Amino acid sequence: MVTKELIEYVEKCRKLGYSDSQIRANLRKSGWSQPDILEAMFKYTKPVKKSLGGKIYFIASIFFALLVAGVILLVIKDLERTEAETAELKRNIPPANVEQTQQPAQGQTEKIYRNLDLGFEIAYPDDIFVLDFDHATLIHKLKNFHKYSLKDGTDLGLAEDIKIVFKKDSRECDEAENTMEDIAEPFMVGDLRGLKYETGAEGEGMVLYCLRNDNGENIFTIARYFLSEAWSTDLVKQPDFIPSQKQQEIFDGILKTFKLL
Repeated sequence: MVTKELIEYVEKCRKLGYSDSQIRANLRKSGWSQPDILEAMFKYTKPVKKSLGGKIYFIASIFFALLVAGVILLVIKDLERTEAETAELKRNIPPANVEQTQQPAQGQTEKIYRNLDLGFEIAYPDDIFVLDFDHATLIHKLKNFHKYSLKDGTDLGLAEDIKIVFKKDSRECDEAENTMEDIAEPFMVGDLRGLKYETGAEGEGMVLYCLRNDNGENIFTIARYFLSEAWSTDLVKQPDFIPSQKQQEIFDGILKTFKLL
């Protein structure tokens, strides 16, 4: 059972800089059960709000006021320029349509995907992913790199270095609580929070994200499958391969747009 003492202990350890794995290990040695530990850590996985002290706020206010005053003086001096000087400046300004005709940078386009059956909505970069509507899955497939079975060498087709699957069914997460409790880690991205479980080896794996409500119940499942640099030395040579760190950044960006309908 989660007690006030357990919660205060977790909060105190985090303020002292202890990692979640260290906190879990110490509590397990003290006889606490894994579910109680995870619940206590989950409830207090929240951003720390920072505030400025009174003196710092006062100094910042003065600095801002001086900055505004300086800007106003500059504007007044600019307005006092002669008509001839203003005309000269205008001749050096490039046409306004130059910026308007520029094409959006690659990676900046997004599409909204809304699935009423599963009850969720996301925004994703459509120049990176292909959407499999039937399976509610985002896929990034390499153009020229094939994946082969580690077991018998069978050609499995073009490799997918990142694939994201959305599931309303929470049974996989419920099972993970019982079978993979030792590797469970709290996570929070945007307004979403829950527990995640990472499995895999040899540069290939899956991270199971179990979204939870305020009562600690699993309500949605997101699975991220990945290929990393450790899979093959030839993988990193592929121009369209997305490195591991970039994969995580892209996934976090998508997760921040996730909404339950």
